[in-house]
Amino acid sequence: SYRGGPLTPQTGLLSRLVRLRQNLAEIRQAMNDAKGQSALAEANEQLALAALHAESVAETAVTELGELARSGQRDPLTNLPNRLLMLDRLESAIATARRRETRIAVLFIDLDHFKRINDTLGHAIGDEALKLAARRLQSAVRDSDTVSRHGGEEFLDQLEGQPTFYKIG
Repeated sequence: SYRGGPLTPQTGLLSRLVRLRQNLAEIRQAMNDAKGQSALAEANEQLALAALHAESVAETAVTELGELARSGQRDPLTNLPNRLLMLDRLESAIATARRRETRIAVLFIDLDHFKRINDTLGHAIGDEALKLAARRLQSAVRDSDTVSRHGGEEFLDQLEGQPTFYKIG
């Protein structure tokens, strides 16, 4: 809008030029805003991807930490509790038996002449024999009992809640 002097064809042209210049400035501003929004959208997308990646890394770390903790308590061949976990479970079972005034039984099982299997048939067959022994021992006890691999060809079997002494053969 032109302010000054009489309206002439030149002032109408000037007025149009001023409006066009304002329109051009508005268009430039809108383009800059669009570029800014595009850059913002791209940055937001990158941030979302980084967050998803971080979440994936964290989940992997938690899983690996759980596996590491579990592997520190399990025999790698038989997946039975190892000696350390068995000692922890024995301490807990003894404390429980004292509170409940019951007994526990602990069996020490050694596979006789196992060395002969490894020497004549090889370690792979010996490993399979140990896995089979572990499965059979576990199948012979209650879920509340614990079978562990003590080491080599030795196993421990912890039987909880035994009311009286008796000979286990």
